[in-house]
Amino acid sequence: MESADGRQTPAPSPFAGRAGEGAVAEETDRLAALGATVAEVTVDGSSVGLLALTDALRPEAPAAVDALRRLGIDLAVITGDHDRAAEAAARALGISNVVAGVLP
Repeated sequence: MESADGRQTPAPSPFAGRAGEGAVAEETDRLAALGATVAEVTVDGSSVGLLALTDALRPEAPAAVDALRRLGIDLAVITGDHDRAAEAAARALGISNVVAGVLP
């Protein structure tokens, strides 16, 4: 897409930086390892930044997980999210069973 000043600014694309080398790829991998979906932003074909998007756990989630454990329920995170995002959420809640990339 073209910006107001005529520069080419395509919409950010997920994991675009992963194919490259150097600082952009390293930062993309670092953010993805934290569970973020990362998109590279380019202007006129040059990388100008990264967007890192994450889902926040609901504040009551840890208490709900603890209550379910006290009831003897085995827990799992089953999600359509990518594996790193699913693992980050599960890790935050102390859940070890993770299934990611599930379709509805």
